[in-house]
Amino acid sequence: MNTKSCTALLNLICLTTVLLASGHAERCDPETNCKPPHCRCWSDRAVPGGLKSKNAPQIVLLTFGNSINTATKNHSSQIMKNLRNPNMCPALATFFIEHQNTNFREVKQLYDEGFEIGMSTLNDTLPQSPNDWLDNIRGVQKGLIEAGIPKKDLKGFRSAQLYAGGDDAIRAFDKLDILYDSTCVNRRFTQPNEMIWPYTYDYPEHSPSCGIGKTPRKPHKGTWQMLVADLLFKGHNCPSPSSCSQYINGTEDVYTFLYENFINHYNGNRAPFILYLDPLWLTKKEQFNGTRMFLDFIVALKDAWFVTFSQALDWIKYPVNKTLALKYTPWACEPTPTPPPAPKHTFRRHKNLRPIMHNGIVNMKISDMQRPTQQRNRRFPLH
Repeated sequence: MNTKSCTALLNLICLTTVLLASGHAERCDPETNCKPPHCRCWSDRAVPGGLKSKNAPQIVLLTFGNSINTATKNHSSQIMKNLRNPNMCPALATFFIEHQNTNFREVKQLYDEGFEIGMSTLNDTLPQSPNDWLDNIRGVQKGLIEAGIPKKDLKGFRSAQLYAGGDDAIRAFDKLDILYDSTCVNRRFTQPNEMIWPYTYDYPEHSPSCGIGKTPRKPHKGTWQMLVADLLFKGHNCPSPSSCSQYINGTEDVYTFLYENFINHYNGNRAPFILYLDPLWLTKKEQFNGTRMFLDFIVALKDAWFVTFSQALDWIKYPVNKTLALKYTPWACEPTPTPPPAPKHTFRRHKNLRPIMHNGIVNMKISDMQRPTQQRNRRFPLH
C-alpha cells in the first residue's frame, strides 16, 4: 500500500470515529436498529403493532405526586372511587413518592390495592450533581423497600417540579434498575398529528428537549421516557392542570380544559394521555368536581383505559387491539370483577353520561350534568 493510500485510509478511519462519537452514525431507525419490544424511536408516530388509531385502546395515565399522607391519599381515593376499566377491573394510577412528609404505611396500602408506586426526589429541593441524583433516588427507594414494596416493582421516576435531570439522573437509573422516567415536559406535542408515544434513549439524537431542566443527550439503552405533553387552555401552555388554575373559572371550565386536551390524543394517534394531579389541584371543589366529571366521561367511552405506567409499557411492547384488550392479561385483575355501584355524583346517570354520537360528533350536555334544569349543549368532534 503506497503513502497516499495509507493517508486516505487513516482519514477515513478518523472521519468514521468522529461520526460515531457525534452520534451521526447512530440515528434511530425503527426498521433496523431500534425494534420492539425493548427499543422505540422518539420520532416513530405509528401506533404500536401497526394498528390503526381507531382500533387501539386509548391509554390514560393518571399520576399523583409529592408526599403521601392520609389527606392526600383521601383525595386520590375519592377522585377514583368506583371508576372501572372496560373489563370491569378497577381503574389504576401511578404515584410518584417524595420522602419528606410521606406516611409509608399509606403508600404500602396503595401498592396493595394495585396502584403502581414510583419514586420522586427526597423533597422539593432539586439535586445539583450526579451524586445528588443518585442519593435522592436511592433514599426514596430505600424507604419504599423498607415499607414492604419489592425493589423489582419500583420501576419509574418523576422529579420534583417536573425538573429533568438529564444524563446525570438517568445514570442513577442505571445503578438503581429504574426502567422509565416521566419528568420531561414539552410544549410541542399538543395537536392530534403531533402526539408522541413513549420512547427509549437508545438513540437520543434530536430527541425532544425537556422544557424544564436538562435533556438526556447520551445513549441509555432500554430506558424509557414517558414524555408529558403540555396542556393547552385559553391560549396558555401548562405542564400540569395546576399550572392552568389561574385561567379556570368553575367546574365546567375544568371539564372543558381536560376534555379538549384529551380529545387531541383520542382523535389523533391515541398516544397515552398523561394527567398529573397534584394535591393542590384536588383540594379545590370546582377542580375536583370537574375532574371527576371528565373521568366519568372517559369511562363512558368504553375503549379508554386507566392503567399504570408499567401496564402501559407492557401494551406498547406487546400491543393488542381494543377488542382483545378486554382479555389482555397485563390489564386483568383477580378475582373476576363485578360491576361497581352507580356513581354518586353531581349529574344523572342516563343518556347524558354517555357520548351521544351523531355524524361523527359527540354531544355532551355538560350543563345537564351539573344543573338538570338547564339545557345548554356542547358539541365536540370525536371518531
